[in-house]
Amino acid sequence: MQATLTDEDCTYRGDTTAAAGRFSIEVENRTFRFASFGLVALADTATIEDVDLFHERLTARRLARSRTVPDVPPPLQSWVVGADVEPSSSTSLPVDTSAGRYVIVCYLHSNSEERLSTDEFPRPERAYTAAQLDVTGTPSYPGVND
Repeated sequence: MQATLTDEDCTYRGDTTAAAGRFSIEVENRTFRFASFGLVALADTATIEDVDLFHERLTARRLARSRTVPDVPPPLQSWVVGADVEPSSSTSLPVDTSAGRYVIVCYLHSNSEERLSTDEFPRPERAYTAAQLDVTGTPSYPGVND
C-alpha cells in the first residue's frame, strides 16, 4: 500500500481492502512543499466522490475568501492516523483500526516556512483523495486474542 503526492495529484498503489488490526501505508511526498497524509473514516453513507466534492467546495470557498457555513456536512468522521511529510521525503503511516470504510487523504501545504514555525495545522493549498480502503474482520493481536 502506497500513496504518492505530486504537485498534480495523489495516487495510490496497492490493495483497496485490508484486514482489521495493524498494517502500514507507505506515503511519499514528491513535491518541494510540506504535505500531510491521513487515513480518515468515511461517514455512514458517504462515498469517495463525496469526499472529492467536499474538498472542491472547501477550495472554492478558500479562493473566494468566503467564511460561509458549509451547505452539507463533511463526509468524513474520525481521523485515524496521519503524518506530516517533509518535501521530497517518505514515511510510513502505522495503522491500527477496526473494520470500516476509510479514505486515504493527501494535503499539500503552500508555505513550508509557515509549517516549520507553527504547531497549528495550516489550511492546505490543495486536498486530494488517493483511495478508499475497505477494512474487514476483527483485529487479531498475538498473545492478546489467544
